[in-house]
Parts: sequence; C-alpha cells; structure tokens
Amino acid sequence: FKNSFTRVILLAPMKIIIFATILAILYGQLQYVPSYECNTEAAMKKDMIGNPSFLAQILKTRRSAWYHPLYYEAVLKIRRNEKNWRRWRIIMNFTVVLLLYLTLTVQVLMNWEGLYIPTRQNIQHMFDIRKTSNKFKDFGTYLDYLRTVVMPSLSIKYWYNGDLAISDNIWKQKMGFTKDYSSRLMSYPRIRQQRVIADSCNVPTVMATKYSQCNAPMNWFNMDKKDYSLRWTHPEKAIFEPNSPWIFSNVYNTPIVTCGPKTGLCYLPGGYTMVLHYNLTDNLTILQKLFESEWLD
Repeated sequence: FKNSFTRVILLAPMKIIIFATILAILYGQLQYVPSYECNTEAAMKKDMIGNPSFLAQILKTRRSAWYHPLYYEAVLKIRRNEKNWRRWRIIMNFTVVLLLYLTLTVQVLMNWEGLYIPTRQNIQHMFDIRKTSNKFKDFGTYLDYLRTVVMPSLSIKYWYNGDLAISDNIWKQKMGFTKDYSSRLMSYPRIRQQRVIADSCNVPTVMATKYSQCNAPMNWFNMDKKDYSLRWTHPEKAIFEPNSPWIFSNVYNTPIVTCGPKTGLCYLPGGYTMVLHYNLTDNLTILQKLFESEWLD
C-alpha cells in the first residue's frame, strides 16, 4: 500500500467487517445460553440432551451423592454455575479479540503516512520544533528573528560582559576571527534551507474538516532536490553560480557538519545554501534580497 488513501479505502472496511463478524459470533454464543427460567421436566431433559457439560455435572453430582435423589435446588445450582462459566468464557474471548484489534490498529497507524505517530528516533526532533514554533507565530516574527538574533551573532564584536571579542589583528578582524578558538568561525557563514516535496503529506479523512494541509517530517526520500536557478543547471555544472541559493547542493558539495557536539542533534546534509559575509550590513542586505526573491518562505 503506497497511498494512504488506498489504505483507508481497503483497510478500514476490512477491519470493520472482521470486527463485526467476531462480535456477531460472540453475540450468538451469548444467545445460545439457555434461559433457565423453565421449571418443567421437559426443559431439564432438553438441557441434558443438548448440553453435554450440564449432563456431566449432573452425573458427577449423582455419583457424589451415592445415587441419592437429586433435588431440584441442586439442579438449579448446576445451571447457574454453567451459565456463569459460559458468560465468563465469552467475556474473556471478547477481551482477547479486543486487545488483538487494538494492537493491529496501532500497528497500522504506526505505518500510515497520513497519521504521523512519533517514534523514539524523532521525539527529540519534535520537541525541538515545538520549542521554536512557540516563538514564531508568523513569517514576520521569523524574519525579525533572523535580523535581530542570527545575523548579529555572526558579526559579534563584544561579549556579554563588555570585553572585546574580536582579535587585535586587523586581518583576523576582517576574516571574523575571535580571540578564543571555541568561538572562531572556521569558514564563511552560510544560511541554508531544506524543502519538502509538495503533496508529500495527506491529511487524514477524519481530520480534513479541521486541517487543510499537513507537513510531513523531512527525510532523504521526500526532500526537494530540484534546481530553481535561472539556468536550471545541476550543482556539478554550476560554474558561474556555485553559491546560488536556488541550486540544490548535495552532501558532497556542502561542507556542513551534520551533528552538533553539545546538543547531539543531527541534520540531513544538502539543501539550498547562500554564503554570507562577516559584516552585519552586508548580511542584512543579503537577507533582504533573499526575502524579496521569495527564497525565504
């Protein structure tokens, strides 16, 4: 089943039919239990003929009584015990079937692209997205975050305590080198984005009335790897525009560390990359051009 719509069309009716059939069988077993409301001898003979377990209990009681007369109260007691046992057996069968149905349902939902259930591998990633999404209410807030937080941090001159952060050497200042090695940029700063292929996520039918679209978690298969440059060239042939933000760069052409040493989070390599500068004014100019060309969305 490659399409979630096909899964809904085929799996949902099959599960309903199977579950309804099992309920019908169990309900039929419950209706098969005698009423035990007739006190006539004919009803007792009918139970003896049609119910072997009931007959076996009567014979067992007779043997234990050394063939003394079997009183009617003893027969009623046997009937009540038999009825309770059959009801408990039906309840246990129904409970087992219900647990099996719930297990199958969970397994189907875990492998259904339409209704995404997080696994252990992406729970941490979802929590990180939730933290950042609480800060960004709209695109304007996100753009302000890039302008006021991200870009100034790339061209820092003073630490939070007021000490000078950049190196005393003028050449190193132009290259963006700081005094301490832990905060030194090893290369030019880059801004990168990764896109997900359109229509890679289908809203479940039960939620379509409230949500019109959904965002599938990005992986290597649904990542957008197309080139949107004016020349529509591949990265290997992009001689004149090697740093164009509209050309997709794969893992071999993108020197990016995919795992953070402190956070432990790993990111997929590749994407659409734009090289920035060490100067805040130039970075804001580049950011504005990306915004006007709708590269940031």
